[in-house]
Amino acid sequence: MRSGDSKLEFNFKKALIIYPLIFLFFLVIVHFMIGINKPILILFVVFFIISMLYMKGYYWKLHGGLLTKYIFFCKSSEINVDKIKQITSVKIEKIGTVTFRLGKGPAEDEYIFLLRDGNEIKSYAHCLNRDGKSIGRYLKEKYKIRLVEKTKYKLNNI
Repeated sequence: MRSGDSKLEFNFKKALIIYPLIFLFFLVIVHFMIGINKPILILFVVFFIISMLYMKGYYWKLHGGLLTKYIFFCKSSEINVDKIKQITSVKIEKIGTVTFRLGKGPAEDEYIFLLRDGNEIKSYAHCLNRDGKSIGRYLKEKYKIRLVEKTKYKLNNI
């Protein structure tokens, strides 16, 4: 176990939290302008409140060589960094669409941590620390864990 770490958190990028708020604001404006059924509006509001709670409640903590995943503010899994054999960086390309990347987010979409016992644990790549470094890139630099980059292609339904 490595003890040189201070307590470090990897949270969702703040820009991702703003998108549901903008959409919620848009729904409320549309409701007042043309009128949407109130049950549908309430359903969308509840869905986006749950989405925002998930985005705020999904994060990783690194302390003393122990990487802990939290979902809805509850501990989901715990990994000793020394037991990570490889990190796979997955970028998902959708065929038939144009993608614009706004801001300084990571180029990949998710990380897969391959453990020495064969288990895999997935993480969103948008979990960043205060310096803007994603969790996979940070572990690669700090702990010299091998990082493999893959690209998955998805066919976009027309």
